Amino acid sequence: MVTRKAGYVHVLWDAAEATKGGKTVVRGALLASAARLALARLTEADPDDVRIDIVVVHVKDGYGKPKWDSLTRVAKLQAKKTRLLPWAAGSPPAAEAPESLFGKVEWY
Repeated sequence: MVTRKAGYVHVLWDAAEATKGGKTVVRGALLASAARLALARLTEADPDDVRIDIVVVHVKDGYGKPKWDSLTRVAKLQAKKTRLLPWAAGSPPAAEAPESLFGKVEWY
């Protein structure tokens, strides 16, 4: 889910697929997936500041939207679109992203 604000873009990513079945996920792989997802949803006109919340949605309503009281927070990230773009353009695509790619990383 993407929300465009005045000075930044907020991306809420449901990482349920990545953690399905109790899989242990490498943090760098989660960061890489979140960065790629955010870039795929951003436009050129969007602000440079990007805030990403990685969550696991346990319950969705009848329309497929998350029930807010069922979220488990995994991480909160802040990044600049101009830093993510060169990283994502790398060939071959990196399986993991370093925390240094982001301005702020908080794990829960």
